[in-house]
Amino acid sequence: RHCQSDLRRCGRRRTVTGNNARCFGNGNTVSETHPSGDQLNLSDQGSGGANTYSFEDFTPADDLFRKAGQPEIIYRGVETLNVETSSGDDTVTLQSTGEVPITNLSTSVGADSVTIDQTAVDSIVTVDTVIDDDAVTVTQTGESSIVQINTRGGADDVSVATTGLQSGVEIATDREIDFD
Repeated sequence: RHCQSDLRRCGRRRTVTGNNARCFGNGNTVSETHPSGDQLNLSDQGSGGANTYSFEDFTPADDLFRKAGQPEIIYRGVETLNVETSSGDDTVTLQSTGEVPITNLSTSVGADSVTIDQTAVDSIVTVDTVIDDDAVTVTQTGESSIVQINTRGGADDVSVATTGLQSGVEIATDREIDFD
């Protein structure tokens, strides 16, 4: 059962406070809390044009960030990853959120495409596509994880294939037709 369907019917409520997230829907509540810790902030807001970004597990302990045409960034021991993409029509692929408990992605202006292949167990992932006609696809969420998607303006397309046990997906859109 997909939490996003329940949330759409019950008027979409969520609670986010620091490293805590809670998703409500149809009498079901999914919550996740993580301690504060090290943050990695990656901002590409000053860049124009369309860019391609990807995130993946690199080794069992390390995670990898790539921006096409730029050196890779390998990171470890990060509790919160904050990413801001450029103002073009960007493509973002999260192959995995890896060992990072909290991932926040903001895609700025542009008709962006975001694909989340897999979130980690017990993770919190927030995607904010800001404005324009964006597409967000979630293939699989990890067990006991929460994914929050805010598409704001534009004729957006949001699709969620499978959610893990005891996980929740919260989708906030400006239009009913955005929901898939």
